[in-house]
Amino acid sequence: MGASCQINSQYGTSRGVVSMAFGEQACTVTLTGCVPGVCYSFRDHTNTVERDQVSRPTGGSGLSASLFKSISATGVSEYSHTNEGFSFTPSSSTVVISYETHSCYDYYSYRGRTEKQQCGEAIGAITEIDSGTPFSLSC
Repeated sequence: MGASCQINSQYGTSRGVVSMAFGEQACTVTLTGCVPGVCYSFRDHTNTVERDQVSRPTGGSGLSASLFKSISATGVSEYSHTNEGFSFTPSSSTVVISYETHSCYDYYSYRGRTEKQQCGEAIGAITEIDSGTPFSLSC
């Protein structure tokens, strides 16, 4: 798939996992080279971190397993955000994803058993965007 319809993070990518930071606010990422009508997705790598079974309040505070406080997309015919990740179907070759991430405190408040809380550094947050693989989410 190359660099088309892919996220490039200032924090880097290692072994297919894109790094992000806590407390990111009003962020936008522009993806180019997307194919309209094709389902793309990325998995939320933070979903794999063990969390306490405490319900997160609903509303603007996001899903309990997700690093994302909010996430949406334009230039798409549909998108979906679950604890598993984010999927979208472009309606044009350019897609803009807007997001905010939880603060370190908020994120780890639901993961009290995490031994090392990496507040001062970027964490492996999401997988690279893919399409049509066994690991892809459905749209």
